[in-house]
Amino acid sequence: MVAKDSTILHGELFPIVRIMITQFWKRKFAHQMVSPVLIISLMGFKARVIEAYFEDQTLVMRPTNMYGFTHANPAAFKTFVQWYMGPPIEDTIRAS
Repeated sequence: MVAKDSTILHGELFPIVRIMITQFWKRKFAHQMVSPVLIISLMGFKARVIEAYFEDQTLVMRPTNMYGFTHANPAAFKTFVQWYMGPPIEDTIRAS
């Protein structure tokens, strides 16, 4: 199955949820109310970034568009670096 910009595949969703559950069970995350996860999903020569977190008992997933890497694509590379190197901007300890 090929992902489109508006769809999330099982192979993307399951690792995200598994990482979140693992984070909630770790002692250093015991007081965290939000478990943000950032993954880079690779599918052949295409890739996208997916940001996911729980907010008010809802799983929020924000995928970027699919970017092709069959040819040099500096705009896509720049987008991926910005997502990966960007600082966190929200408080993860707030009570829900």
